[in-house]
Amino acid sequence: MFSPSILTDHLESLAKSIDLFVLFHLDPPAFPVPAIYSPIHCGYMGDLNDYPYLTDRTDGEFLSTKADYYSELSGIYWAWKNSKSNILGSCHYRRVFTTYPFSLIYRLKRLLNSRLNVKLNLAPRRNIPSKKIGKFLPYLLNEQTILETFKNHDAILPAPLILKVTVREHYRQHHQIADLDLLEKIIQEKYAEYSDAFSEIMDSHELYPYNMFVLNREVFDQFMPWWFGVLGDFENRIDLAQFSGYQKRILGYLSERLLTVWFKKNNQIRIKEFPLLFFKKLKID
Repeated sequence: MFSPSILTDHLESLAKSIDLFVLFHLDPPAFPVPAIYSPIHCGYMGDLNDYPYLTDRTDGEFLSTKADYYSELSGIYWAWKNSKSNILGSCHYRRVFTTYPFSLIYRLKRLLNSRLNVKLNLAPRRNIPSKKIGKFLPYLLNEQTILETFKNHDAILPAPLILKVTVREHYRQHHQIADLDLLEKIIQEKYAEYSDAFSEIMDSHELYPYNMFVLNREVFDQFMPWWFGVLGDFENRIDLAQFSGYQKRILGYLSERLLTVWFKKNNQIRIKEFPLLFFKKLKID
């Protein structure tokens, strides 16, 4: 089990060269993580005294009260405003980057998608049952791999989610298309230089999923103001109270599309894609 350090240790760790924030809403990660990982409780509204984890309202600016809508982005926002690390990243309490190779099935399907234009739903993750978690723990993305990767790259992203339908149609099938239309209108009105990239991504079949990344400080500081600026503009033009249940995480869903658009537009950034592990049940047998 992961044994959390006291909060002061976490705060001191923010000055280290790499910080990967493990974002969680309810239960903290139930598996040991390397020292570069910092669990952070998103939307925590309890007593901060003696609470052993970082929270998205520990200090400074925060979106903790809006975590229902921003989902894991409330933790990322806190990291932006508070972390001093040179390399910053985000993963989830049960989704993590891995050095374990892509499965043969994934590689074959991606080849079919790219070479033969055969559209298949394809997720860049390997689902790990609880009894096998221990086997894969040595393959968590680690400091050595990150430092080696960043000798020739500026960003680590998940391999894209590949869809049978377009990104726009996928959104229509799972959410309210009017929200995506409003987001596109905001891009056209206030961020016109991103309009072409937005249209290209919406008409494509690939999406960087889960709001996960590892970025060098320069790229991180370029991306964050744009990302949260667009989401803030969307929030100002809609009544968030209308969303409930699954759809309540509206800003988290839109942010995945925006992340993909930003990296499409800023294609000079050198990206290295990694697969993901998905721990289906957070229990080590």
